[in-house]
Amino acid sequence: MPRPSVTVEELSADMSSLYGLQVSDIKNLPCYDDATFLFTANGSDRLIAKYYNTSFTKKYVLKNILEVLSHLHSFNVPKPVPCLNGALLTEISNSKSRTGCKTESYLILYTYIAGEVLSFQKKPPKFWKKLGQLLAEMNQSMSKVKCDRYERDFPWNPLTVHTTLSEDRHYFPSKLLPSVDMQAVINTSLRFHEILQDCPKQFIHGDVNEYNVIVGKDGEIGIIDFNDLIYCYRVFDVAHCIGYMMEAQKCDIHVSAYFMRCHGDMGTYCSTFRHELCLRF
Repeated sequence: MPRPSVTVEELSADMSSLYGLQVSDIKNLPCYDDATFLFTANGSDRLIAKYYNTSFTKKYVLKNILEVLSHLHSFNVPKPVPCLNGALLTEISNSKSRTGCKTESYLILYTYIAGEVLSFQKKPPKFWKKLGQLLAEMNQSMSKVKCDRYERDFPWNPLTVHTTLSEDRHYFPSKLLPSVDMQAVINTSLRFHEILQDCPKQFIHGDVNEYNVIVGKDGEIGIIDFNDLIYCYRVFDVAHCIGYMMEAQKCDIHVSAYFMRCHGDMGTYCSTFRHELCLRF
């Protein structure tokens, strides 16, 4: 199914009929599979309307995201805004897309996290300590969320690492593949898989990168974009975040220590961190 095709007129009509809001200053935000808008509501509040593509995002996944966000209500994360009838998620039928097909989508309205993305900023060590502590506290809160639909083994198979590397052209360009010792990568993955067996699983953000960390004018840190929420090993969230920060932000390796001290279990995090860097670089 094509990306939801939503016009400004349709957005205005949805906000009026479903939420009782009058919108202005509408801005269409870039998004891979969904239609996302930033706008001003009733002349004051800024909100984000997200029309999720039903082909890529299942309804139960969105319900899990909403459940997790309800547990994170005390953190600086997007808050779902209820419709006039109290619902947080609404099924929408939009106008025809460029392919001529009528598109279906799930609509959720969120509060807007003001600030600048971390990608355009350089920060001192105390900032990384603060971010590490925030991520640890968020993971602690998310660990309390249970959902049977997600209570399953993480479908990662170390024997398919070579296939993953070959197919992921964004993170691992094909021109670099000939220089990679695939058997060494597989052996490392197998040892890593053994380490993970005793690690706790829970819901994690799954994509805490430099574009999903927002820094406000007062220094408050916000985390956005929970679309990659997944139920898997807790250590992945911090290791994944450290990998991003060292790659994109060119952070000193001591940044990893700030994060791991906040989360505990240093040995497991060190092993996960090494494997993350191996796959990323």
